[in-house]
Amino acid sequence: MLFRSRRTGLPKLEKKVRQEVKFLEKFDQDQSLSGLKKEHIQCSNLIHLHSIIKHIFRVENPVSVMQPFNLYHKDGSLKKKMNVDIVCDGGFSWVKVVARNPRALQLNSQGGNQYGQRNINDQVKEFVRCSQQNQIMFKNPKVLFVFASGVTRALANSITKKGAEVVGEIVDSSIAEPEEDDDDVSSEDDADEFPCLTQGDSETHFDKTDQEASLDATKLNLDITAM
Repeated sequence: MLFRSRRTGLPKLEKKVRQEVKFLEKFDQDQSLSGLKKEHIQCSNLIHLHSIIKHIFRVENPVSVMQPFNLYHKDGSLKKKMNVDIVCDGGFSWVKVVARNPRALQLNSQGGNQYGQRNINDQVKEFVRCSQQNQIMFKNPKVLFVFASGVTRALANSITKKGAEVVGEIVDSSIAEPEEDDDDVSSEDDADEFPCLTQGDSETHFDKTDQEASLDATKLNLDITAM
């Protein structure tokens, strides 16, 4: 693996790549190939991991990859661990790689995320706050969000206002919205990242008439989340 003897975290990165490849190789058999679905490829973390590896060669003085840092509450108690994809510039810069397509990210930032999926704006704020709590030589590490597939101008401006820097192609919102539903979603295999969506980036549209017709006002159905 690249720089294994000089950069911490690379064995962890290699292990993740091998796990993803091993999963996909299960379908490389005559009996199993028919079970390989489009979602298996789209939801593979290989897209995200490949983007991380590519960016390692583009940064100056990489120190570690997939490095965890503690994020604390205001009272000093531990809130969570934030995983930084690449720590570079001798430790003075943190890089978070996002491989999702611009349209999905724009929808996510506007609250169009599915249940359990984190908003990228919240994630940016947490990374900036975490960097302030983990200074190096009395300086806050610079936080960079690298968008491998591009990012809309509106989202880039929003991220910049929150104290992070944006790296990646800036695209217009109209360009980020394909004519057909785009299911190109990559899952960043990380507790801090967005979970992979099997429905991809396509929006679900309901016909109001059909929806109202299917409602039964005589019954109230409570699922377990209502508890």
